[in-house]
Amino acid sequence: MTLSWPLRPQTRSLLLLRPTSLVQAALGSGSVSAPVQERAGAKEGLRTVKDLPKVGFLKLVYRLLVHGYYNRMHELQLYEKALYGGIFRDGLGTVAVNRAELLEEVLRRDDRFPVRGDMSLWKEYRDTKGIGYGPFTEEGERWYRLRSALNRRMLLPKESVLYGPVIRDVVRDFTHRVQVLRESSPTGDMVQDVANELYRFSLEGIASILFETRIGCLEQQIPEGTQEFINSIVQMFSNSPYVIVMPKWSRPLLPYWRRYNAGWEGIFTFAQRLIDRKLEQIERRVDDREQVQGEYLTYLLSNTDMSLQDVYGSVAELLLAGVDTTSNTLTWALHLLSLNPEAQDRLHREVSQIQPDPPAEEITRLPYLKATIKETLRMYPVVPLNARVFSEKDVVIAGYHFPKKKVPPPVNGHVPLKRKAPADLAQEDLEIKRGMLELLRSQSRRADERMERLVSSVETLVNVITQSHAQLLAQTQCTCSVRPPQAAESHSSTASSQSEPADTFTLEVKKEPENTELQ
Repeated sequence: MTLSWPLRPQTRSLLLLRPTSLVQAALGSGSVSAPVQERAGAKEGLRTVKDLPKVGFLKLVYRLLVHGYYNRMHELQLYEKALYGGIFRDGLGTVAVNRAELLEEVLRRDDRFPVRGDMSLWKEYRDTKGIGYGPFTEEGERWYRLRSALNRRMLLPKESVLYGPVIRDVVRDFTHRVQVLRESSPTGDMVQDVANELYRFSLEGIASILFETRIGCLEQQIPEGTQEFINSIVQMFSNSPYVIVMPKWSRPLLPYWRRYNAGWEGIFTFAQRLIDRKLEQIERRVDDREQVQGEYLTYLLSNTDMSLQDVYGSVAELLLAGVDTTSNTLTWALHLLSLNPEAQDRLHREVSQIQPDPPAEEITRLPYLKATIKETLRMYPVVPLNARVFSEKDVVIAGYHFPKKKVPPPVNGHVPLKRKAPADLAQEDLEIKRGMLELLRSQSRRADERMERLVSSVETLVNVITQSHAQLLAQTQCTCSVRPPQAAESHSSTASSQSEPADTFTLEVKKEPENTELQ
């Protein structure tokens, strides 16, 4: 499964690292060109996936939990790239590719209907609730038809200009909120959490397009339902890294799977409520024989062959895609502009030349603004991972041969080597359980060995003490006599002693000097 983790400005220096020499050393410089080998049809001399450097599953878990990479996945990519080079197998049984020339090879060999990897985690909740797949979870030709229907009213320039008035209203409210936050700050000119405000702005903007209604993210007090929706998004994404690496048998034992599904529940509950409300409005208009007018959601419900379940799944996925991509790109763009005052001044001069509240057509004719956004995405991509599964033909990447459907190479991230059957997953879980049991047994054996060493040391100490005591007794001769109490009263050594009970006896030990003469 491929997920995105938002990147933070404070990691800028680390993200700019490029361990090129390590990558070249790992791949070697004598690999034959993949197109030449493919045209020749020669597979002799090609390496296979078994020849790739590999990261074990337990090592991955150790790095995630002990080293703390579970919430710094982009740093883990750089760390593993420095260790293993530009192409390797990671701890999830996938192949990782992270060099530009290798990514070009992958994309040039793309199938007609790209398969972006294993999205089973996103599909499980939908299958349980009977919700249709969206553009991220659908595959093959059905994905192509679904994406065509969604793009027709979203990405075409002549259609996207229809959302200009909606976006202008959201921008106007956002700038007003920023002004209020600045005036209410301790210094009178600062917004304390810009990234959070851009997230709320992005959510309000994309929701206004998809649901054709405002949800109140820019209000002083966010509505309760909207805040629950925001919390559900955060909960789903924050628990995703744990769900990916934990085996299925651990789901009832650990809280991550339950929290992950609860996040999806909140997302779809919110989306379904707004979609159902719009559907009721459309039905009333149809019953009253009025013209059905609206924008994106109205178009999906009334002018496409999509089922209601498909609309639920698609709108929810588009919403998730639109929020993080917009807010993170704006955050990084502002960060980079603050570091480059000359670029900031040039961009300001360009946007200052257009009229207030410009139409969408005029915004598309701002070349430096477009260049700024593209450069931001080049340096800090919103999604640090992407994936490909090749199902139509064999491919050769970096001198490694990948058979179709079995060993798919990835692009800029991770993809599963093969789609595992339920029996394979059960066997994998069993192997993990056996590994953990063996680990516990080895720890128990080490504990037994430590105990044996301790017992042996104690026995040695007891033997030494016993021998010393025997030597001391051998050097001393003692005579013992037992006297009744009456006799003890007249004995001079006990004249001043305390009174003793009548039924006790006195044990007297006399030490005699050792006789050194032989008798």
